[in-house]
Amino acid sequence: MNTKPDDQTLMLWMDDELGAADQAAMDSWLRENPQWIENRQSLRDWRSTMQSVFAAEVEPPYVDFFHAKLQRSLEQQSKESTAPTNEASVPFWRRFAMPLAAAASIAIAFLAGRSMVHVPHPAENIVTYTPEEGVNAEYFVASPSEGTVIVLNGVADIPDQFSIPDTAAIDQNREPTKESASIIAP
Repeated sequence: MNTKPDDQTLMLWMDDELGAADQAAMDSWLRENPQWIENRQSLRDWRSTMQSVFAAEVEPPYVDFFHAKLQRSLEQQSKESTAPTNEASVPFWRRFAMPLAAAASIAIAFLAGRSMVHVPHPAENIVTYTPEEGVNAEYFVASPSEGTVIVLNGVADIPDQFSIPDTAAIDQNREPTKESASIIAP
């Protein structure tokens, strides 16, 4: 094994949980990387020190007493939350003032929303420029389809014999034909 084993294989090896085939491959890798044997030994030393200092499991004292006290507290809280309330014990502001304040705030929010300033559509900020003298451009924003219509005034009509080419790309290697020459320079 020339490459470093993955982390899972290394952890299984550290805990002596590798199978025979994996252990043989690991042994061949360890011949080239003996520092890992030292790492495993230091891990084992650290684990034994920790086990000697800390007990494996300690039962807390008086467990039943704490469980019983917790159970009584939970029962008391559930009785208090399900107990019916007396109308006379509810303060005035909770019965009348709080719902009125909520209704008033909703009405104010509704009125404020209706008086909001109109935010212009991005197409409304378009500045039209035409390079031809005498050509005017106007645009209209169509709200249902959210489209923009541009109207050009002062442009010569397109002749009836004009045919739209199949492609807008121009092949530089091709000789211009009579039809393409009339499109470029009418």
